[in-house]
Amino acid sequence: MKRFVIFAILVTAGMLFSAGGSGAFSSRVSTSSAAAGYVGPLGSASASENSAAHATFRFANPSAASNISPAFWGVDVLANYPFNSTNATHLARTPISYLRFPGGALGEEFNYTSGVITRPTGNTYNATTSIQQFVNSCNLIRCHAILQLPAEINQSETAAYYATYVVQTLHFQPAYWEIGNTVPGWSHFGVPWSNWSTQTGAAITPLVFARLAGTYISAVKTVDPNASFIALGAGMGRPGYDQAWITNLTLVDGHNLSGISVHSYTMGAGPANPTWPELLSNLNGQYSLPDQVTADRNYIAAACPSCSTSIFVTEANAAEVGNFTSLVSTFAGTLYVAADTAQALNLRLTNLDWFCFACNYSGSWEGPSNLGTMQYALYEKMMTRLGTQLLASNLTGPATLYAAATYGPHGYALLLVNVNMTQSVSINIGHSGIVLGGTADRERWSNGSSAPHSTALTLGKYLLVPALTIEIITF
Repeated sequence: MKRFVIFAILVTAGMLFSAGGSGAFSSRVSTSSAAAGYVGPLGSASASENSAAHATFRFANPSAASNISPAFWGVDVLANYPFNSTNATHLARTPISYLRFPGGALGEEFNYTSGVITRPTGNTYNATTSIQQFVNSCNLIRCHAILQLPAEINQSETAAYYATYVVQTLHFQPAYWEIGNTVPGWSHFGVPWSNWSTQTGAAITPLVFARLAGTYISAVKTVDPNASFIALGAGMGRPGYDQAWITNLTLVDGHNLSGISVHSYTMGAGPANPTWPELLSNLNGQYSLPDQVTADRNYIAAACPSCSTSIFVTEANAAEVGNFTSLVSTFAGTLYVAADTAQALNLRLTNLDWFCFACNYSGSWEGPSNLGTMQYALYEKMMTRLGTQLLASNLTGPATLYAAATYGPHGYALLLVNVNMTQSVSINIGHSGIVLGGTADRERWSNGSSAPHSTALTLGKYLLVPALTIEIITF
């Protein structure tokens, strides 16, 4: 009998909003206060939970499976934090195989040969992890790399020099060179690092950046003929924000780019004291991954129908700035990441890099204790169970439910995500031809517990998953 895996993540929120469309909360629900609409401690059975919502999940036969991009599983590794053999070994316990370095804003500030980082203020300091150290650790776990080239300084000859150093001196071929990080926010365009403390830059426009990217591609190609490129690294926010940047970049460089890189976070300050439901509602609407990626793909297709340029999400998490970041390190943030993963799989994204492996951001996987945040545990303990291929699927049921179906050497892996604070979901999985009645192993992580734990069960037609629970069932 085949081995199957069912991955279920259920978050409950008291009202409905879905990955497939936006919705509104009927009231604000606190994660800790009965007066604000919550009954009982988080994760406990309530009347509404016992009256489970119903859903049906159907998915295609494995003969129709398509490979998940090998670049899908990624994370940012920052040069101003350690990345040594120990860190690399920790990362190897997850499905992550693509690393983006020097990571985030450091992509515009990092000198590959000296290891000096120049801040926007002009202050400098030495990187904790040099490019040589990164390469050594990356090679140790046979990773692939997205290496960011500094483009704000507008020195294509410097980029070519760094590429020469990496490829010819260090004998390391990155999977992709990335040109630009948060390009629309540049403040020192065309200014050498040595003048960043005294000089502001020229205006950067979509067309100017597109031409710059073309210059960088040509310069790097002369020293690294095997180079592949992505470019832009722009945040995705209000509708249409990316359009001019992506359109111009596609028109000028589309045939020379493997991808256009974007960042996915909940944007804006957010409410003063955000609740879990308020954070999780951003899985839909203008800040959601499906809305952003769909819009950006349409911009590429309109600008260059013959281009095969993909969307790379080189930074992702629940929120980057504002009040929502206080929740990123909670279980709500982990649930957000899990739902984002389901959405990204169905979008068939080429790349999804989480921010970050180690940093002072609340989404850091290493965390203040140097290892073991909830987001890291999600990937180490649970995401490793997903398959290497994606199955087309169809989900009907509550607007709170997300799902993706994967397949691999051990069988099926069904990822289910429900974002409702109080109600469990009864999921009918009996319409896709899988064998029922066998003994299964269940890896369950409920809110309030420090880590997942395993139990055994008999697989039936219906799978009941409690509120605020992450669950993987294998059989």
